[in-house]
Amino acid sequence: AWNLVNFRSGLMRGLQQQGYRLTAAAPADGTESRLSVPFEPIRLQSDSLNPVRDAATLVDLVRLLRRHRPDAVLSFT
Repeated sequence: AWNLVNFRSGLMRGLQQQGYRLTAAAPADGTESRLSVPFEPIRLQSDSLNPVRDAATLVDLVRLLRRHRPDAVLSFT
């Protein structure tokens, strides 16, 4: 969430001003309350080599996408 707050807040605000509905997804780290969009926590450990943890991340992402049915997805890193 920290990366979203610090590097994507301007983009998110701009998209909202243009009428887009947004949802941010990231691991919860305490900074998500500073986001100007709805937030969905996901399990993600970027330093993990554990396939079970990676599978849990994939499950979270699939559930999120099925629930929201977005027209577009912007991901980074």
